[in-house]
Formats: sequence, structure tokens, C-alpha cells
Amino acid sequence: GINAEYNHCLCRRILIVDDNDYNLMVLGRMVKKRNYEIIEAYDGEDALNKLLSCLDQYPQCQEDACRRVNLILSDLNMPRRDGFDLIQDVRGLNSDQKDIPIVLVSAFDKPEDITKGFNLGMDDMLHKPVNEETIHKLLHKFL
Repeated sequence: GINAEYNHCLCRRILIVDDNDYNLMVLGRMVKKRNYEIIEAYDGEDALNKLLSCLDQYPQCQEDACRRVNLILSDLNMPRRDGFDLIQDVRGLNSDQKDIPIVLVSAFDKPEDITKGFNLGMDDMLHKPVNEETIHKLLHKFL
């Protein structure tokens, strides 16, 4: 068998979370250019529901540690449940999905927000507006 540390989900799906339709469209377009499938959510609550439904909705890739989603790109400030809430919700899951890389995308990157995000389990933070080169580097870093 393969060492657990080499088990890497091979699905090509990214969950993009933003309450702004324009931001969803722009980020989605950049990610699709890199041949990733997009799942869109409008806030942290919607994102968690869609993430959990992925386990039933999509077939498992070849890996035992399949999470159905490779990366979560989430806005920070959203109604109902924000980016911080989403990080806590995902990291608290009782499945391989708890380890999905989470990157917050925000127009406001105050030092205390960055610190809080990393303390909660965020993997990185991008500053809006995001360009294609930044997305390319991000996907290369995590995938």
C-alpha cells in the first residue's frame, strides 16, 4: 500500500465562497481556465452544506483520502456564517474533508484578521482584487 502521507485527493474541484455574484464569476473564470471544476456557495453555511453533499454527489477518485474538493477559496465577510466560521466548521469535521486547504480572500487584510485566520486553521490569505497570476501560484502551491 501507499504511505498515508502520499494519499492525495486527485479530484479537480474547488469550492468558491462569496456573497457577491461578480466575485464568484471572476474567481470562477480564473480557476476554470486551469481546468478545475467549480462549486459555488454564497456564505459559510451554504459552503458547508455543499461540501458535505459532495461526499454523496461525486464519485471517489482513486485515493482513499478522497475529499471530493481540493481547495476552498472563501471570502471573509459574508452574511450568516463568515470565512472564520467556515474555517472552524470545516476543521471540526470528522472526515478527511477537515484537511482541505482553505484560503481566505478579502479586500480587508488587517493583521489581526490574518492572525485569527491562521490560528483557526486557514492555510493562506489573498488580497482582493485577485489576478490570474496569483490564482496560478496559489493552485500550484496547494495542488
